[in-house]
This record gives sequence, structure tokens and C-alpha cells, in this order.
Amino acid sequence: MRPIYEVIAKSAPRPTVIGITSDIALGHPLTRALGGKWVGRVCSQWITANAKILKEETSDPVQHARYDELEAYDRNLLIEDIRRGKPDIILVEQVGFDWMKWAMSDAVLKRELENYFPLAQMHRTLILRRKSVAN
Repeated sequence: MRPIYEVIAKSAPRPTVIGITSDIALGHPLTRALGGKWVGRVCSQWITANAKILKEETSDPVQHARYDELEAYDRNLLIEDIRRGKPDIILVEQVGFDWMKWAMSDAVLKRELENYFPLAQMHRTLILRRKSVAN
């Protein structure tokens, strides 16, 4: 995490941070090390990750609909947290599942991410930086 820490610390001292990830540990240790603040209500998109796994295990349309509802709920939490918290940094996991593709597939979340630019990509993590911190 040291290289990620150094890149973020140079760009956004004591940043506000959120993640788009299924890794419950990606953001919290890093945010604490940076003296920053986590602005999400949850630690990751663990709800979505597990809903996707469970959805693959059944062909029941009722269950599929329930898992889709859970994923929508999780995505809405993320959107609300980004809008409310206006994080300086968004950490996007790039291991296994394509979290950026997932985020960009939703028009509302995609619009929120237009406020960010890629700061760096390292250690299977895309680091997005807010374009304007004066919002």
C-alpha cells in the first residue's frame, strides 16, 4: 500500500475516501494511514458481490429479482455517499470483477464519476481523484 499511499498523499492530504470494491479492507487501513476520512456508510460493495454469487447459484426468477434489488440498494448507497461525501479519492478494485464497468453501467453513478479523473493505477487498484475539491 505504500506506493498508493504516496500517490494519494501528494495529491490530497488528509483526503475523504470511498471505494468501489468487494474488498472490505481496501480503503480503511489506507484512509487511516493518510489521516483521512471514510465517507461511505459501508466498507465495500459486499452486498453486490454476494448477490452476484448467489444469483449464479439459482435459476429461480423470484430469487434473481431479490438479488437484483439488493444490488440496486447497494449501488444507491454508493451514489448517495459519493454525492453527500464528495470524496477526494475513490479507490476502484481491479481484481476479478470489473468494478469500473459495473459502476459505469449505471447512468446516475456514471454521471457522479464524471467528476473524477484517473490519478494512478497500481497494485490492482484504480485511484480516482475529484476534479474540483471546492464543491
